[in-house]
Amino acid sequence: MPALLIYIHGFLSSPLSIKAVEVQAFIKQQKLAVDVMTPQLSSYPGEAYQQLSMLITEQQQSYRQIVLVGSSMGGFYATLLAEKFGLKAVLVNPVVSPDKLMADYLGQHENPYTGQKFCLTDRHINELRDMSLETLTRPDNYWLMAQQGDETLDYRLAVGFYHHCPQLVEPAGSHRFDNFKNHLPDVMKFLELV
Repeated sequence: MPALLIYIHGFLSSPLSIKAVEVQAFIKQQKLAVDVMTPQLSSYPGEAYQQLSMLITEQQQSYRQIVLVGSSMGGFYATLLAEKFGLKAVLVNPVVSPDKLMADYLGQHENPYTGQKFCLTDRHINELRDMSLETLTRPDNYWLMAQQGDETLDYRLAVGFYHHCPQLVEPAGSHRFDNFKNHLPDVMKFLELV
């Protein structure tokens, strides 16, 4: 029975994001017994979280293990899901306080990958606040990957929140996480897929 890796993309992103494609290509190239799912998430936080929760619930019987890789806002969702289901997760430049970050994104948006138009309101910010965690119950289940040159998020927030977890913090870099594919062997080892 194979394992399942769910790649969780960030806000205004898609399964076609560079890191998602790199994860799929690496697993195929290495011929790992791992299926990959990269769902296109709703742009609304509560809906995206429910979508992912339902996906994991539906897939649990079909796989020997389920693991998560989440980038940016996907890192926030991956953390919630790892807590709920007891899963291992790699978090790439994750959002830690999404209600504060997304307050700057109220109003109309268009996803550049899908063309979907949507409007974020105070209700969505409140959803994010209600979803946020105070602490982690199983810090060993998480590996934080952060780059200090992240132009979107303050990497120190993630370093602080995940301080009991294994961490890779690199100087410079970007929000995309430069040279992510070079770390994929270590990502797979942490997730116990090799």
